[in-house]
Amino acid sequence: HDSRRELVELAAQQPATITPRIEASTLTFEVPRLYPLAFGTDGADATATARVLAHFALSLHEHEREATEPTDTLVRLRAAAPVRPGLQEHAREVERALNAFESASEHHLLHGDLGLGSTVAQADSLAVVTGDHLCWGPREFDIGWLLGDLLEHAHLRGRDESEREFAREVGRVFLSEYRKAAEHLDVELVHSFLVCRLLSYVLDAAGVSPAGFDAILPLADRTESWLEELREGERG
Repeated sequence: HDSRRELVELAAQQPATITPRIEASTLTFEVPRLYPLAFGTDGADATATARVLAHFALSLHEHEREATEPTDTLVRLRAAAPVRPGLQEHAREVERALNAFESASEHHLLHGDLGLGSTVAQADSLAVVTGDHLCWGPREFDIGWLLGDLLEHAHLRGRDESEREFAREVGRVFLSEYRKAAEHLDVELVHSFLVCRLLSYVLDAAGVSPAGFDAILPLADRTESWLEELREGERG
């Protein structure tokens, strides 16, 4: 509880453009739209959505501290990846992600579960919501987690090509905007956390139905091409 209180207090020390609100142990950040924004996947402005998310992540990551323990999610993956059928080949990426928590020279305040599902459109702002996921760690964690969420959206949740393109464009613009403002970003580590995001949801889906497991797991083999696709858009 002390650690949780510390995180909430620090997260509340945002620039005036980001307003935190705490209700029922949930921390909500209201981020001004800054750009014309119709959020959602029906007629949404993917570029504006990505810029708002990048603005939020960069502001949150301004807080730094020394190395800390890995998140509970990664600890769970460490135990499952070597022994769970279908996950073994990704164990190396999980270990790289875990080691980053020990070797990184700087740890940043992280959202911990950044994705389209953690955002809610409001009249004049985009609310970014987090519960117990706030943590300290390499900033690549949040970035990889978001890109993994977008990959899943593009290939599993997108109802048509326009929604899949929405996810791709959010990823391209987010990565570009973040890298413009931030110093060196470890793209290989971003990839490792991207893989971990998918494996985490694979484990959760397995607890619900084999079909969910079988649907998400193949996406872990597409992470390199997905990240390269987004970076090509960035370079373009």
